[in-house]
Order: sequence, then C-alpha cells, then structure tokens
Amino acid sequence: MKIILSLFISILLLTLGCNKTEDKLDACVIEDPQENIEWLKKMLDKTFCAEIYVIYFKGKEYISVCDCPQMRDGMIVIYDCQGTKVCE
Repeated sequence: MKIILSLFISILLLTLGCNKTEDKLDACVIEDPQENIEWLKKMLDKTFCAEIYVIYFKGKEYISVCDCPQMRDGMIVIYDCQGTKVCE
C-alpha cells in the first residue's frame, strides 16, 4: 500500500511540476523569426525537421539551422540575419 501511495504522489508531483510551454524565439531583433523572417520561413517550409538556435559570436547575432537530432549525417548551417550562409 505504501508503494502505491508513494508512486501516486510521485506521479502527481511530476505532472504538476511540468509546464509545457513553447518559448518564442527572438532573433535579429524580430519576434518569432520562424514566421517573420521570410528566408527562414521559406527554408523551414521545405524542411521535414529542423532545430533553430540563436548564436551570439563576437557581438553579432546568427541563426543556426540544425537537422533533426535523429539524423546521423545531419548538418548545422549558420546564417547571418540577412540569410547569407556563414558556415556549415
């Protein structure tokens, strides 16, 4: 009985402690760049799966587009705010 009670309490605490919210990304002084930066939106519309990150390097802001983490030979491509490929 104690095991079932402690299991129930543990599950209850874990579920109440989790907040599942999507954080909005700000990049290049634009809120929600996946929708509001035209070159990035076009790229993501053609992509099956990607992760987007904002990178700050030497005082400049860049957008990193990473293939799905499940892909073994996936790439990371880094763009400046105008959509020019900086590195891959």
